[in-house]
Amino acid sequence: MSNKKEFTQVADELVQRLKGEGFIVQRYDAYSTESIYLKLDYGLAYSVRISGHTGKKHLKYTYNLIKGYRGRWLIKEDGAWRQYYSFEQLSDLVASIIKGRQWAKEKYHPDYAKSMEESRLKNNGKRGFWAQAVIV
Repeated sequence: MSNKKEFTQVADELVQRLKGEGFIVQRYDAYSTESIYLKLDYGLAYSVRISGHTGKKHLKYTYNLIKGYRGRWLIKEDGAWRQYYSFEQLSDLVASIIKGRQWAKEKYHPDYAKSMEESRLKNNGKRGFWAQAVIV
């Protein structure tokens, strides 16, 4: 199985699990690497980076699903907490994402649906991820 196919299958499974939990998922598959990026609930529930390599320094994803990852799962980088999981820890990642969304609802977004719509409208058509990603 090629890397890209394996990454696509993992991303497809993650998307199906998250959609089953009621998430809106935007997806962007990189064209030059096997990396796949997911934005959850228009960014309110953060983003997931699925990859097999170290990411770019300026892009910092809350959730990172890395093939073959071995190391600390929680790392503070530039004042923000990042979570790292291997492909074998997909269920742990999903549980963490669900918990993170609940925390965001309680702390920042009491009217979560309205906040999602505001984020969608604010970012619709922006260059980069927002222009290239599709809702799956």
